[in-house]
Amino acid sequence: MLVSSTIASKKQDVANHKNKAIQIDLEDLFNYKDLDEDFLRRVTENTRRYIGIFAEAIDELIPEPTDAFPDDDHDILMTQSEVYSASSKGQPFTIREVKASYIGQLVKISGIVTRCSDVKPLMQVAVYTCEECGFEIYQVAPSDVVELSGIFLPIPYTGFRAMRAGLVAETYLEAMSVSHFKKNYEEYELKGDEEEQIVRLAEDGDIYNKLAQSLVPGIFGPEDIKKALLLLLVGAPHQKLKDEMTIRGDLHICLMVDPGVAKSQLLEHIINVAPRGVYSKGKGSSGVGLTAAAQKDPVTNEMVLEGGALVLADLGICAIDEFDKMDDSDRPAIHEVMEQQTVSIAKAGITTSLNARTLLLQIQLGTNNTYSLQTRAYTVIPIPSPQRQSELARHVVYVHQNKESPALGFTPLDPSVLRAYISAARKLCPCIPKDLEEYIATAYSGIQQDEAKSNTPHSYTTVRTLLSILRKSAALARLRFSDTVAQSDVDEALRLMQMSKFSL
Repeated sequence: MLVSSTIASKKQDVANHKNKAIQIDLEDLFNYKDLDEDFLRRVTENTRRYIGIFAEAIDELIPEPTDAFPDDDHDILMTQSEVYSASSKGQPFTIREVKASYIGQLVKISGIVTRCSDVKPLMQVAVYTCEECGFEIYQVAPSDVVELSGIFLPIPYTGFRAMRAGLVAETYLEAMSVSHFKKNYEEYELKGDEEEQIVRLAEDGDIYNKLAQSLVPGIFGPEDIKKALLLLLVGAPHQKLKDEMTIRGDLHICLMVDPGVAKSQLLEHIINVAPRGVYSKGKGSSGVGLTAAAQKDPVTNEMVLEGGALVLADLGICAIDEFDKMDDSDRPAIHEVMEQQTVSIAKAGITTSLNARTLLLQIQLGTNNTYSLQTRAYTVIPIPSPQRQSELARHVVYVHQNKESPALGFTPLDPSVLRAYISAARKLCPCIPKDLEEYIATAYSGIQQDEAKSNTPHSYTTVRTLLSILRKSAALARLRFSDTVAQSDVDEALRLMQMSKFSL
């Protein structure tokens, strides 16, 4: 009988109602001295059968609870189950690699969740179960990048359907354990010495520039674009008013660039740093593809909603490349997402509202250095000025000569460190002090007066611009790990705003 300290502690936790299931890791079986590799092979290849064997053995070995429970405790009626987790040493399969030869085996796959249907019970044995814990369900949501361990099984047909299907059957994966690759900023937990490293970085007086240069360090410049993208990742806290009205704190950015300035590399790196990122092309994106589509579920034959790119990027970043090539009729689909951060759906008898709390990063090619003022993006960052082209040429020549990028004067931070620092910074809610109210109002009024005097039709400052300045100021305060916005933060936000107009 398999009795180890790990399994024993798990059994005691179940007996004390601390856990709802016993998870058996194959590495624990592998490390057990009295078991051979042939036994592990049989468990992996015939997992469903061995689940029953292990369940009977564990039921006999469940200890008495050490904690006292009242007689009306609903957990007494709750079932306990045993689940398996594949070894973490092996590489997970892709979905297309799981063939019919893996039927009945414990496999591990990785992928992105695109749709979650309602729970459909299939009664085999009528039992009473707890309906409150939700241990087996509601663990994933669309757009989650997960790794599943489960048994690959067929769906047997019955009746005339079985006669028509012959030997061909649908398959499914009975999930035993779920692990998330990337967590949201709110759920991110610092590991090991990350907390000490973040404290040291926060004390660095030049952390703002170092974090910005750590974004795609192999690309020469442009510093202001990288700083704007850094503020996009950090964002500002959401403001909830007394009348329950919410003012969003997320930033949206539209980059107007020339061809050949590594815009695709910028998008890929930003998506890699963000806990959740979705990439989309403007030419191949439609309004339905960005929001949500009503489709018939192939298993239940019911109409379900399948989230589009903006819904899948909830609490993350949605990057749209070649935004200028998107059809004009499809662009209004993103307006609600950018302001209300929701997607309202009324299709196929389904009326609902989906969360789309996403940061929108749009990139498009400039056309005569102008763009329609009807755009809803609040920050337009220009490309480097022509006077820096010689520096860019020297950078490219150096890379071809030395097969590496020139030194930055410091070691660029890894994406994991960037993600940890941003996660810690986003937990702060900096406020604007009273002494800055007049300063911000005067600066905003001065910008409007300058535009009126210059009579430039391509630049128009509205209240949205003021809100964007406040959001960027709060994001800069977050980077300093400060609870108060400083005047230097407002000045930097104003500078970025003015820089965005130089190429217009």
